Amino acid sequence: MNMSITEKTELSRKRGLSGSTLKIMAVISMVIDHIAAVLILMGIYYKFIPNAENTAMYSSPNLKTIYTLMRAIGRISFPIFCFLLVEGYVHTSNKKKYALRLFIFALISEIPFNLAFGNKIFIPASRLNNVFFTLFLGICVMYSIEFIKSKKINKVGTAIAIIATIVVFGVIAKFIKCDFNYHGILCIALFYIFRENRILQILSGIVVFLYEVPASFGIVYLSLLPIYFYNGKRGLKSKYFFYIFYPAHLLILYFIRVYLASIGI
Repeated sequence: MNMSITEKTELSRKRGLSGSTLKIMAVISMVIDHIAAVLILMGIYYKFIPNAENTAMYSSPNLKTIYTLMRAIGRISFPIFCFLLVEGYVHTSNKKKYALRLFIFALISEIPFNLAFGNKIFIPASRLNNVFFTLFLGICVMYSIEFIKSKKINKVGTAIAIIATIVVFGVIAKFIKCDFNYHGILCIALFYIFRENRILQILSGIVVFLYEVPASFGIVYLSLLPIYFYNGKRGLKSKYFFYIFYPAHLLILYFIRVYLASIGI
C-alpha cells in the first residue's frame, strides 16, 4: 500500500536522530578530544606529567598517531553543538534566559578550562577561551540578526547589516580567543540564517570548516551527517546536562593529570 507524502515525512522523522542523540554524539567526541589534549598534549608533551615520556607506553612512536586521531575525532563535536544551539534558540520560550544561562556557565567553566589546558587558575594572556563564550556570542549574533530582520528595511540594507553584525562578533570572538573564535560565530550565524533549509546548512558547514580538513583528515565533516538526519525532536530531557558536564569533565581530567604526575608514572 502506497503511503502519502505526509506519512512518508512522519516516518522519516521517526527514523531520524533526536536532539539528545546528537548531543550524546557531540559529548563523546568532545571527551575523546579533551582526553588527548589534557592528558597527552598537556600531560606528556608539555611535561605536566613529568616522567610519562620515560615509560614504555608513552615512549611508543604510535602515541603521536593516537593523539592526532583522537583530536581529529574531536572535531566532530563543535558543528553539532552549533547546530543544537540554533535549534535551542529557535525553540526556547525565553531567549534572554537562554543567553544568560550560557554566560553564567561560561564564567563557571573558565577556571576548569584554565586548569585543564594551562595548569593555572588564571591565565591573563589566554583571555576567555572556553566554548561557552563562543556559544554565548552565537546567541548574541542570532538575536541581532532577528532584530535586524524585524526592522523590515530593504534587502540590501538587511544583508549589509547582518554581514556587519557577523564580522563584529567574529572580531570579538577572535579578540577574547574563545574556542573556534570567528569560525564558530560564522558557523552559528549561517546555521541560523539557513535554518529552514537543511541542505544549505550542510553546505555552509562544509565551507566554514574547510580550514579543519588538513588537521582532521576531513573527519570534521562526519558531524554533518547526524545534523542532516536530525528529526526535529528533542529526545531525552537533559536541559542542564551539558552545562554541568562541560566544566565537570575538564576538572576530572585535570585531577587525573595531577594524580598521574604525583605517582610518577
